Amino acid sequence: VTTIPTQLLQPMLQGLGIDINQFKNIWIKIDEGSLKNIFGQEFSQKMEEEQEKSKKNQEMIAEKIKKLVENKKLYLVKEELSDEKVGKIKTYHYKIALDKQEIKSLLLELLKTFGGQEGIQSLPGEELQKLQGEIDSFFEKVGELTGEVWIGKRDNFIYKLGGEKYL
Repeated sequence: VTTIPTQLLQPMLQGLGIDINQFKNIWIKIDEGSLKNIFGQEFSQKMEEEQEKSKKNQEMIAEKIKKLVENKKLYLVKEELSDEKVGKIKTYHYKIALDKQEIKSLLLELLKTFGGQEGIQSLPGEELQKLQGEIDSFFEKVGELTGEVWIGKRDNFIYKLGGEKYL
């Protein structure tokens, strides 16, 4: 605890004989058992239900994003460089550039999927065109985005990414 709303709590805590300064800059641990004792079993069950709902929602979102990205080629290989080791791992080394058209397409799909309750599909035609124009304008200003990637020869994992862009 580093800050305590003293205007609200100080009079109440002083009335109970508690010095507010004794709680500043210390860690306070609250375990689940204490919460159950304080708020009761019903509160604890509601918390667990909310956590489970949140976890399922996050998994659903991750799955949707995975499906949207699946089979998309978001980069173009510009040059195959000589193989290198990253630590003890043998890797392929490539110079790549992001595929702007694929990324723009993906951004619009993400907005359609996660753009609020109604989503981007509810936007009037001219607003959708304006949004697409803003995305196009952004990529025009940024220009080509290039970098390097090192991919493991055995497992195809990315072991290193590198790139710089100055605007």
